[in-house]
Amino acid sequence: MKTLTQHNPDAVLFKPQTPLTAPRPDEVVVYWANVDEWNTSLELLSETELHRAGQYVHAHHRDRFIVRRSLLRRLLSAFLDRPAHAVSILSTAEGKPGLNPAEHPSAIQFSLSHSHGIAAFAFTAERRIGIDIEKIDPDIELLPLARQYFTAGEASYLEHLEPQARLLAFYQCWTRKEAYLKAAGIRPLNSFDTGLQTNQILDALAPEQNQRWSMHALDLPAGWAGSFVIESTDQHPIKIFGQELYPC
Repeated sequence: MKTLTQHNPDAVLFKPQTPLTAPRPDEVVVYWANVDEWNTSLELLSETELHRAGQYVHAHHRDRFIVRRSLLRRLLSAFLDRPAHAVSILSTAEGKPGLNPAEHPSAIQFSLSHSHGIAAFAFTAERRIGIDIEKIDPDIELLPLARQYFTAGEASYLEHLEPQARLLAFYQCWTRKEAYLKAAGIRPLNSFDTGLQTNQILDALAPEQNQRWSMHALDLPAGWAGSFVIESTDQHPIKIFGQELYPC
């Protein structure tokens, strides 16, 4: 895949491969990979991950899962200076993965997303973060979905856009919502506004935290949409780095 170019000033520019270093509190590092280009290997997975892999019915879905988890472990291994198979990953009751604090006294926070063979990983330190990517379906019946899952304001905004702009705005809104759920916790999709017009999260369930979140677009190839949402503080302005991972 080609190097990506940056069109949105808030978007991530994926640069050529650079050494893997753990993110600092003022940094977000995003990695992107086509998992179908990688060979599968079970040796890095935990018993829990092996069990999950065995539950996939279709081989290509299983292989993609194996590669995604292997890549995650390789990245965390580089950050923690620990063998990839020895990295201890736990999942919350909502299914969000994270480092086992009993094994890794690290401030690293991460989120991951996948769609149609593409995987994305976002890492930071000391802040909650969520990422989501989606392959754009130009034939999707988006207005019924928006009226069902988005706020009334978001759905109304989409209704007044031209078809192409509406499609892009729909996926922008959808990926922001999914990313926010991963960062802030599960809640109804229509209980918060993702700021298509204001670029500000407005969460009816946690209004006191609305100023604590910043949203960023991922500048992906045509046909893809992506966003990440991160807990923000004035003390540590965010620096964003991104790169595509290639198999060796």
